[in-house]
Amino acid sequence: MALRSLIICHAPADAALAGELANFLSANLSVEISFDTQMPLLGAVERAISAPFALALFSPASVPETWKRAEWEPGFLQAPEEFGSHLGFALLADCKFPEILRRERFFDFTAGFLEPARLMKQWLFRPTDLPRRIFGHGELRAQLSDRPGTLRDLDSAAPFLTECTLDFEHICRVDARGRTAAGILGETGSVLGHSLPEKTERNRELLVEYLAEQRALLIYDNMPPEYDELVAFGGLATVITTTGPSPVVSVPDMATLPDRLEKSLRAGWEVCEFLSPLQRYAEKIEVLRMMLEVATRKGLSDWSIRHELSFLTDDSAGDGRILRTAPTDAGQLSLFSE
Repeated sequence: MALRSLIICHAPADAALAGELANFLSANLSVEISFDTQMPLLGAVERAISAPFALALFSPASVPETWKRAEWEPGFLQAPEEFGSHLGFALLADCKFPEILRRERFFDFTAGFLEPARLMKQWLFRPTDLPRRIFGHGELRAQLSDRPGTLRDLDSAAPFLTECTLDFEHICRVDARGRTAAGILGETGSVLGHSLPEKTERNRELLVEYLAEQRALLIYDNMPPEYDELVAFGGLATVITTTGPSPVVSVPDMATLPDRLEKSLRAGWEVCEFLSPLQRYAEKIEVLRMMLEVATRKGLSDWSIRHELSFLTDDSAGDGRILRTAPTDAGQLSLFSE
């Protein structure tokens, strides 16, 4: 998404609160904020609506002594629609203003800063939707919603995820149990709609670049501790890892092991046949690598597996990137989730 542009129109006397609001918004989304302090306020707004977003701050220092509907209605209600701009209004302190503007994107700061600032963030995320106040989860929201943050080993993210999604622009949830580093990153990119066609290290770099401008909540269930640094993307991302029961590991029946290995490799080829026409090459490579590991460890023939891998990657060792056989928008999708 392109960087948003917001112009805040306010009286010079309100510079401190305008700056506090700008700092809060900049910490929560990719936005370029500028200020117009040249009064009268209506003139500043008329200039500001050339930007995608504009905000008028009402206070005793910024509002006129008298409001003439023939002047403010065209500037506040008609011009933004004509220019395709989103105009919001913020009341900083009690003063006289057209009450009908409360029906617009209106944010009342007279009772406190945080809640209207959170609603304003929602407006910038989704300007055509009506912002909705969220109740509860005060400590978690302060730690994870009001700024990018990280929380490790949460018992369950379900309540927070259910009730606080509006605090974020994107939501990504991945079950990390049994996944490789490549699988975790690939699934993250898939859920976010961001193609990751390179090697694991480069794919992580691509996610870091992407999340520098995306206010995303990333939840990794059953995350092994050794992968905590893998998903420490920084930027505007908030990351939650949750704990879960360890998978039950059963002792294989040695008498039936050869037959089971043969069946597992056959099943792997069937999965590859399913993935090929869908152009899900990243997942096909992961399946082939698993098959190669089984065949190598058990001394089974692996020529056909290596041949298929060499066709899909730029080397025969099984650690190459996807070649031009994949379209530019190909990426890893969810395959190994429950």
